[in-house]
Amino acid sequence: MTEQQLGDWRAKALALENLLGQAIIGQPTVIRQLLIAIFARGHVLLEGSVGTGKTTLLRAAAQGLGGAYQRVEGSIDLLPADLIYYTYLDGNGKPRVEEGPLLKQGERLAVFFFNEINRAR
Repeated sequence: MTEQQLGDWRAKALALENLLGQAIIGQPTVIRQLLIAIFARGHVLLEGSVGTGKTTLLRAAAQGLGGAYQRVEGSIDLLPADLIYYTYLDGNGKPRVEEGPLLKQGERLAVFFFNEINRAR
């Protein structure tokens, strides 16, 4: 990677950091750590009380990256397979299979928010 390319990526990262800083005020460390995880292709566990901006931050990150935002609510009856697909009976009583949130995004860039992961099995 050339110096010019590194400079371009740095400028993009700083622009995204600025965008997220406008959406979430007073959380520069969280924003920086989120960006590090994004560029490292990692995962992030956000913890905080209700109303601290977790959802807003992730929506802004998805928008800033130009990707989709997908949210799943953790519940005691949620199974791992539910993230990939789910089955149901349609109006005619025929079994149907639909893509779950992970398959719905497929190969596209997306921010996947698993809310209340502690509730899931």
